[in-house]
Amino acid sequence: MFSNAEGQMTCVDLSEQQLTCFPNELFLQTELEELNLSHNQIEEMPAEVGLLQNLSGALHVEYNQMKELPSTIGNLHKLKSLNISHNQFVQIPEEIGMLIQLTHLSIDHNQIMTIPRSFYTLVHLKEFYAGYNQIAEIQDFTPSFSSLEVLDLQANQLKRFPGKMFKCQALKVLNMRGNQVTEVPSELLQLTNLQELDLRDNPIEDVPPWLDILVERGCNVQI
Repeated sequence: MFSNAEGQMTCVDLSEQQLTCFPNELFLQTELEELNLSHNQIEEMPAEVGLLQNLSGALHVEYNQMKELPSTIGNLHKLKSLNISHNQFVQIPEEIGMLIQLTHLSIDHNQIMTIPRSFYTLVHLKEFYAGYNQIAEIQDFTPSFSSLEVLDLQANQLKRFPGKMFKCQALKVLNMRGNQVTEVPSELLQLTNLQELDLRDNPIEDVPPWLDILVERGCNVQI
């Protein structure tokens, strides 16, 4: 627990406390900047989480039993890191796109099937972990993802790479392992900063010879 000069809580760590709900006292801590409720038994994220509008660091709720994100999550405009992995979420609300300062987003190990359109407005995103879900399609990427460095989509149901990935010029790590991809697009050659590419456990019909070019650049290619 950390407090500011006025004695108000700014950082709260309640991980591994066998909690079954968000403590109501948290919503009185209006100056809270970072909150960790991971590794508990919480089943619901209450709408009141939207009152914590000064959260500017990280919100950790991974390893719980939550099934739904409230729309009020969109009130956390200052939040830079959100981890909701290892829960039971089936969808992400459109309001996720209002978290315009996000640089890290982890939604892996859930039951999510689609990525909301508003996700593509997260222009500062550097790391996106969405593996081990049921995602069947990713929309074409846009120039807004110019800062994206890590994209982990492993263990989903994707049949193709996200379109226009060459726009992600900062991308260093791309994990597509364990999907249903049959072809590898040559546009990957335009990702000149790529350091890791994992294509294992996909029904790829023909391994393109140009992957050797990535290897020569120093990229660790696994296929």
